[in-house]
Parts: sequence; C-alpha cells; structure tokens
Amino acid sequence: RWIVAAVLVAAVGGGVYYATAGTDTAPAAGSDKPTRHTDKVARQTLINSKQVDGTLGFKGSTSVMGRLPGTVTGLPGIGSTVSRGERLYAVDGKPVVLLYGKSPAYRDMKSGDKGEDVSQLEENLQALGYRGFTPDSEFTDLTEQAVKRWQKALGLAQTGKVADGRVVFASGPLRIGGHKAPVGSDVRPGVPVLTGTSSKRQVHVDLDIGDRSLAKKDGTATVTLPGGKTVKGTITSVGTTVKKTPGANGAADKSTIGVDIELTDGVADITAAPVTVGLQSEKKENVLTVPITALLALREGGYGVEVIGADGKGTVRAVKLGMFANGRVEVSGGGLTAGTTVGVAA
Repeated sequence: RWIVAAVLVAAVGGGVYYATAGTDTAPAAGSDKPTRHTDKVARQTLINSKQVDGTLGFKGSTSVMGRLPGTVTGLPGIGSTVSRGERLYAVDGKPVVLLYGKSPAYRDMKSGDKGEDVSQLEENLQALGYRGFTPDSEFTDLTEQAVKRWQKALGLAQTGKVADGRVVFASGPLRIGGHKAPVGSDVRPGVPVLTGTSSKRQVHVDLDIGDRSLAKKDGTATVTLPGGKTVKGTITSVGTTVKKTPGANGAADKSTIGVDIELTDGVADITAAPVTVGLQSEKKENVLTVPITALLALREGGYGVEVIGADGKGTVRAVKLGMFANGRVEVSGGGLTAGTTVGVAA
C-alpha cells in the first residue's frame, strides 16, 4: 500500500496509503487504492505571490507651521501643487515662498551667516535664475545682492536679509492636502497653516505579519486600480513595528506591518482609492512542475510521483522538491520531462 503526503490526506478522503519507489502501482481488482486522475509534468515559471488590499494616496505628509506673525491673506487650493519659488501662502499680503532643501529654515539669514540653511538658500536662488555668486554655505555681500533682486521680483522690501518664516524648505514640490488656518485668521509662530504631501503617488498596505516574506525593500509590486488598470510599483518601505488590531465578533487579533509602494505613472487622475496589490517574494523560471496532489510520501523517506505509462500502468519515481506556488511544486529527478503523465489524487 502507499500514502499520499500528509498535506494531501484530506484530498483523498482521509485514507493513509504508502508507496515504495520503483514499484508498479497498477491497482488489483478490489483494491482499496484511492481513485486517481492524471495530469502532465509542465515546464513553467513559478511565482510565489499573493493579492492584498491597499490604499492609494500620496507619499509623505507634513504640516507647514507659521513663523511670521500676522493675518493669513492667501492659501493655495487643496489638491494643487506648489513648486520651488512659488507662493505657499501669504501673510499680511506678502508671500511665504517654498524652496527646496532637507534642513528647515529657523532664523533670519543675512550677510555673514554660515550654515546648511544658507547653502540651501543660495542653491535655490541660482536655480531660480539669480546669479552673480558661487553657491556655498556662506552668506556674502554677493548673496545679499541676489536676495535683493529676488525680493524685488516678489514685491518685498529689498533688505537683502531673508526674514525667519519668509521661506519654507521642503524636499520637493508640495501637494496641498488641507488648510489649518483659514484666510483671515491670525497666525503666529508654531501654529499650523496647512498640510501637504509630496506629489509622488504611493500605495500603503497593512500586511499580515504572516506574509512578511512577500515584501522586500526595492522589490516590485503590481497594483490594480479601480476600473481594472494595472501599474507597476516599487516597495520603498517595509515596517518593523507590528500593529495589532482587535478582531471583530470574537475573531483573533490581526497583526500587521506597514508597507509603502511608490508608483511612477498611470494614476494622475485618481486622488485616493482602495486598490489591490500583487506581491511576490520568489520566482523560478523554466522549472519542471507537477500539481501538489501528485506527491506521494515514500516509505523510505522523501517524496515521489506516480508516472503513468502508455499501457496505463503506473510506476512510483522518487523526486526532489523545490518551490511551491499556486497549487504546483517544482520537481527534479525521476527521469521526468515536460509532458510526462503523472497520477494525481481525485
């Protein structure tokens, strides 16, 4: 007698059967051997993947805090994008300007000052077309002259000094997410004025901790948008903190980690939406596979498959197992080739 592998016992009605490699398995009259069907050995690409739920939005989130005291007199539209050198909002009729940089603005910048904020200011002035100085970390008289020309273009007093709060540094363009201080309200240092994100599209997934192996930083993912359109994404972040969500109606608690996927194109007309994300952790190309239900546990250890000959008789051949995916398993050995007929559990 022969056994179907433990994971397959249920598929053959709960019976326990054994096999020995190299034996003829043609059933005798009245045999209690389970009814078996056949399938073919296939040469194919195996991909270990899973479909999970995600939420489409924008990458990053920031609150822009007021630093200039006064009255808010202008705000950009929600959903609009503000770029380098453009007005982020206005206080007392004068613009607060967005510039690019990783370090925040935190002081007045004037001739004689040195630092990363000065370096960022000079790089932005040059990018906006103001020349006559070499960008470095020192605010010189030449920098002051460039600042005066910039101030004139903005309609500001030409002091040559950049007041604390006149510029906001961000890593790139800001997409406006919401207003925190409406037009006409008073603003003072430390009060939020608006919220923003980058203009880059991102999908966030709360991934079950058991599927952690599916998400690897810099790996790829496939995102299906509302309407069925599919776009590619790159995994930019895989969380290391587990979040527990209480289960509903007595169900077990759910443990998840956050996964962020950056998209490059194809979603310009969608602001936010639920999406389906295809994740894959492993891929093997050009391998021989059989259905999992073809596997037999051998008395001598390991696994085999029943190879069916032209006469309908079957012979058990020992095989080595590889990757499992989508109901099939990679096999090698046993003289198997693509197209070989094998027995499978009914």
